Amino acid sequence: MLRRLNYVKVFGLILILSLVVSAQIPQPDLDNQSSNTTIPITEESKEIVSEKENDDLEIKEDEILVEASDELYGDDKQVTIKGDVNIRGTDFTAKGNVAVIDLENNTVYFSGGVNVIDSSKEFIGEELIYNYKTKVGTIKGVKGNIENKKFKDEIYLYGHEMSFKENYLKLEGGRITTCDLDTPHYHIAANTIEIYEDDKMILRNLYYKEGNLPLLYLPYWQVSLKEKKNYWKFPKFGTSYKEGFYVKLAYVYTLNNYNKGEINFDYMTKLGIGQGVQHAYSKDKNSLSGRYYVIYSPEKRSFTLFDTSGSFMIDKDKFQFSGTAAYKDDYTEYIAKHLRNTSLNYRFTGNKYSGNLRLSYIDEISSSVDKEELKFETSHSYRFSDAWRANINANFKRYQKDTLPWITVLSYDGTINYTAKYLTGTLRWQQEDKSQEEKTTYSKLYRQPEIILRSRNVRVVDWPLVLEATVGHYKEEPKKIESDKLSFRGVLGRKTFPITKDLSFNVLGEGQGTVYDLQSFDPYVLSWRSVLGLSYSPTKNWRFAGDYTKRDVYGNSPFSFDKLSNIHSLDFSINNTIGFVTTETKTGYDIIKSSWKNWDNIHRINYKKLSATLEHSYKLVPFEPIKFAGNIRVEPTENFYLQGRLNYTKENQEWKLKDLNGKGELKFGAYNLSGEATFSPQNNKYTTLKLTLGKDLHCRRLDFTYDHVNKAVWLEFRINAIGDKPTKVKMSDKGVEFTSDMLSSLSSGN
Repeated sequence: MLRRLNYVKVFGLILILSLVVSAQIPQPDLDNQSSNTTIPITEESKEIVSEKENDDLEIKEDEILVEASDELYGDDKQVTIKGDVNIRGTDFTAKGNVAVIDLENNTVYFSGGVNVIDSSKEFIGEELIYNYKTKVGTIKGVKGNIENKKFKDEIYLYGHEMSFKENYLKLEGGRITTCDLDTPHYHIAANTIEIYEDDKMILRNLYYKEGNLPLLYLPYWQVSLKEKKNYWKFPKFGTSYKEGFYVKLAYVYTLNNYNKGEINFDYMTKLGIGQGVQHAYSKDKNSLSGRYYVIYSPEKRSFTLFDTSGSFMIDKDKFQFSGTAAYKDDYTEYIAKHLRNTSLNYRFTGNKYSGNLRLSYIDEISSSVDKEELKFETSHSYRFSDAWRANINANFKRYQKDTLPWITVLSYDGTINYTAKYLTGTLRWQQEDKSQEEKTTYSKLYRQPEIILRSRNVRVVDWPLVLEATVGHYKEEPKKIESDKLSFRGVLGRKTFPITKDLSFNVLGEGQGTVYDLQSFDPYVLSWRSVLGLSYSPTKNWRFAGDYTKRDVYGNSPFSFDKLSNIHSLDFSINNTIGFVTTETKTGYDIIKSSWKNWDNIHRINYKKLSATLEHSYKLVPFEPIKFAGNIRVEPTENFYLQGRLNYTKENQEWKLKDLNGKGELKFGAYNLSGEATFSPQNNKYTTLKLTLGKDLHCRRLDFTYDHVNKAVWLEFRINAIGDKPTKVKMSDKGVEFTSDMLSSLSSGN
């Protein structure tokens, strides 16, 4: 079996030439030496060493060891070695049946098969002729494999004859493939294949063949073997609804380690001739990039700018300055779409002070969005000491959506924070001014100002205790409600007391007193909540719990006084695990309403190849189901799986479908059938419904997909080594589209 070979050394042959040339071949008197002998051949040493001593011999840089199992003979002009020939240097070994060393012409000739091995590679051929002075050689019947980061699989290479010299080889009548079979399913055959070490690979007069059937011919193809090199990408060609038939060329250039770019030349039958350039500079943390792309229409005799964009970043220790600017028209979309976007950003980060500024402008039009916006944002933070910190944020925004009038918004938000061992304090001020009101479904609360004092790290007899006092003037928009609020709150954290080994008791308490509208000084509104619970675990697989909850508390907003939340209930839950099923069931009794809560159940199942979650809920009085939902994945074999989710909920005495989706796959032999479906109850239609039939062609793959929602079918062909860059043919009501990304990705840079 061949070991992996790195293209930069090309099957390890160059190692032979560097070592053999250093071995000044001797002129021994070796007529009819016996078999199983090993000879270190140097100018200084001509002695015969027994096979037993061979493994212990230390090979010097100026010598090679020669071993043969049958015969070794010759004179001062030529040495012939037969039978399990082994020529060993300091870091290589060449093995074969017959080897002849020509001392006059400085050549080594292997016949009857040769195997060259170094520390990590192995290469085989039928014959080898190598000149150890000029470092030039020829191999017949060559086989090998190389690695390259572009490909997921190894590249196998075959040829009738290969000639090589330092940093270069040329293969005549060669073929390459990533199929590892002796008779590969596909290959690329070429009259000549040239490999320049650490540089490039060139193929001339090449055919892509499926078996022996040629499907594609190209007179020339070059692949770069290093990242930073000037090269042409493989042409991208195809068809699309907006572009028509197109051919797209790209030239990648590298000026140095910091500057590189790409030049584009495109032809599209519907749009015209496209030309663009993109360049990028990057060094350390600083960068600069830019791009433009224009299309010339012969019919209109005019140029149209479709893309111009750029960005920069300057990063110097604590300072960072960056910006972007772009104008883009997406001409490949079925519906017109354009975007103008500009931004400038400044940031400083220090031990005490940190701040940033951002200015941005965006103008976007598409089928779903039509907006224009100008925004200025700034934020600053200053640490006075370990205890004191100040923050301020300011925003100016002017925007327009669709054809509505322009709206201008100016807002501020600032805080001063104090943190001590047992106390935290916050002073906050918020303000927002709008040029006009908008119709919104939500409200915003502004603190003008608000002061909060809160205890920290306080415990009372090992109970966590939080005391909080809040006072402030508040404004609610867009309702324009203003009021003052003073509140006190205390929370005695939940604590658990073990009663027995299986039984425990837990308690949580909270109290709050509030005065609102301080001008009229309305009386206190007291609110409180408490939770008392019992937990019983007779075995490790069972847990019974009950909670008693009493709560009289207002909502979070200080203006929601009409939303007094009264809770007085008993809640029960059971958790258990039996075998592969884990169940959680819970219900409760509402003491205020004198009614039972819903009975909710969740079952989680994990059994061999089955995993599922089943949810079902019931109304107890009168008893009736109100929800059924679940997820399931079944994988009975390695070649088959199904998974999906269903959610039915009863609302206003009507069952409604909330979620429905699923997918699955079935493999049979070299084929696989997969499907995916998603139903949208809101639109009462499927948003995804497609079926794919694929065939594994060993080292390639063919997929046929039908998309019922978009009324489209497409065929994809891909080579596994290239990955997710297929050649694709798609037919829909928009027309026929064809893309050749797989071929383009074979060239460097993709």
